[in-house]
Amino acid sequence: MKSYKQAIKGLTLPEVLIAMSIIGVLVGVFSTALTGNLKIMTQTGKGNQASEVLNYFGRRIIDGDSLVLAVEDETSVWDYGDLINSFYDQAARSSFSNPAHYKVTVTHNGIVSLSTASLVQYDIEVCYKNKGEPVCINGTTYGPGLNSPERTSQLLGIS
Repeated sequence: MKSYKQAIKGLTLPEVLIAMSIIGVLVGVFSTALTGNLKIMTQTGKGNQASEVLNYFGRRIIDGDSLVLAVEDETSVWDYGDLINSFYDQAARSSFSNPAHYKVTVTHNGIVSLSTASLVQYDIEVCYKNKGEPVCINGTTYGPGLNSPERTSQLLGIS
């Protein structure tokens, strides 16, 4: 009786090396794309958070909050790191939503009158750093003056 041994088939060393090389190239390409996307997402997140800070200050101005209302022809500034100390409802957070990463400037630009009504125009600028350089967004809103009897406190607790 003849005995036949069946050959075990598998991959040769060159085939394994070629497959590993292809996988290495693919991992390199995907990791580079992922890193680029993470940087873009971080910058987008900072811009979105800066918009939230701008809206927060706009609401406080409309509410007549004396902490954010600037005196006529003057500017109020909260530098990087000051928001946490000045506004109890802006607690420290991680990453780009941390208020310490933002600078806010509120400028009193005079009184705007229409018929018998008058309001103060305020310009708000919120800045954050992108690769060490400041990037700013701006907004304009109208609210009562600092000494105006129309000042209210209806929006407290809303941030």
